Amino acid sequence: MPKPEISWFHNRQPVQPTKNVVFHFDEVTSTAMLIIVDAFAEHAGQYTCRAANNAGEAACSATLTVTREEEGSNSPLHPPSPSSRLPHRKTVEHA
Repeated sequence: MPKPEISWFHNRQPVQPTKNVVFHFDEVTSTAMLIIVDAFAEHAGQYTCRAANNAGEAACSATLTVTREEEGSNSPLHPPSPSSRLPHRKTVEHA
C-alpha cells in the first residue's frame, strides 16, 4: 500500500508543525499522530486528520478539550485526550 499524504486541521484550518505541535507517522502500523507537547486553551477544538493516496482518501475527527490542572494537586500529569474515540471511517474515491 502506498504511503498516504497526511494533512492535519484544527477547527478546519491547516495545522503546521511547531516546537509544540509535532506530526508523527508510524510506518509499521500506518498510524498518523499529532502530538501536542504542552496543551493550552488555544489548542482546544476539533482536529481532523486526512490521509490520501492513489487508492483514495480517509478522514477522522475528534474534539480536544483542555482543562487547567488545579494548583497544589499532587496527582501526576496526564496528557490531554480526545473527549471521544475516533470513529474508523474509510472513504474511497474512484476515478
